[in-house]
Amino acid sequence: MSQSGDNRSVIQLLLAMAGKTEVPTEFYLWSAMSLVAATLQNHVWFQHMAYKGIQPNLYVILVGPSGDGKGHAMAVAEKCAQAAQLGDTGMDLNVFSGRITEQALYDRIECVVQDGEAPYSIPFWLVSEELSVSIRTGEPARGFIKAMTDLWEKHDTTPKGDSTRTGGTTFMWNPCLNWLGGSTMDWLKEVIDFNDVNSGFFARTITIQAQRSFEPIYKPDTSQFDVLMPVLVAKLQTIWNYRGVMTIAPEAETYEEEWYVKKTKRPPTKPFLFPSWRRRLDTVHKLAIILQCAKAIEDDSWSEITLTVSAEAIQMYEEIQAHYGEIIEGIILGKSDKRLERVVAFMQRYRDVTMVKLQQGVSSYGIRKDELNNILLTLIESEQVQKYYNKSVRMVRWIGT
Repeated sequence: MSQSGDNRSVIQLLLAMAGKTEVPTEFYLWSAMSLVAATLQNHVWFQHMAYKGIQPNLYVILVGPSGDGKGHAMAVAEKCAQAAQLGDTGMDLNVFSGRITEQALYDRIECVVQDGEAPYSIPFWLVSEELSVSIRTGEPARGFIKAMTDLWEKHDTTPKGDSTRTGGTTFMWNPCLNWLGGSTMDWLKEVIDFNDVNSGFFARTITIQAQRSFEPIYKPDTSQFDVLMPVLVAKLQTIWNYRGVMTIAPEAETYEEEWYVKKTKRPPTKPFLFPSWRRRLDTVHKLAIILQCAKAIEDDSWSEITLTVSAEAIQMYEEIQAHYGEIIEGIILGKSDKRLERVVAFMQRYRDVTMVKLQQGVSSYGIRKDELNNILLTLIESEQVQKYYNKSVRMVRWIGT
């Protein structure tokens, strides 16, 4: 039993603290998972291969209509993190909430070292209540998403910038990023590019879609928030002090192997789900590490993932995958329709326009040259647009209604 006398995990405690509200339980649950991952940072790992350790960092995006409580759930996790860092605890989750660019992201994880010093990139937890505000849309968002994809498992030492005698060398070493974000589906379509789906960004991201309860609660019951906060904080401090490699109990390994080798052997029918399917075991291991450590066990047994935890991690993964196809198809189709609308609106406004001006005019919406050409082919086939040359200048004319 823990010193507090409360054997509930950090995740169970946070759900109890959140109380009875109209906010989807899933949003509180995954905000709690992100909190635990941010507390663990890169202190613990599972050595899946001799040259590849799996760390428990997570990218989580909560998706739902405006006003459904994404921000409420994230705020609960943030308040818990703030409380855990008060006083002389030694904890620093390095929480950042606000607008951030690709370059600012690299600036936060790069470190300057002098000769003989070991480089160390400070882990940080990015909390984005609305993705479109935090990382914007179009090219800035594309650059940021690419960087986050690249940094997902970048556990090597990579010199960056200039090396000088006085300034030292700028390094990025073993970066550890956790990301908790929220978005409506419409804004998610503006932020995420189709290539982000194919490149594997979504295979690295836990995307949770839910809606606010339709059962009205006039006075939410959040009476346990202050009561349980000291208990949760003590458990976070226990988790913060975990260090080293984690193992999987033999019976848990048998269970995972059966699931991985036999039950999920067949690939999904939709190609855009391949990246996520290929990473299914890594994802399960990440979830299992978080669930095991969330118990805040105070003896050496904390580091062994049990059969119960492995089964729970697999169940969570399968529940996530059940909705992935719908979410990604919504992004792909919605993105295509929205971009077609952007080009049509531009053409209707200018009627005759050079290809250069058209490309410049729609690039702010994240429409690249190859995508624009495909959209124009669609409009030409439907007899709404014509291509022609004015002397040697390529032109496009709107001929639709």
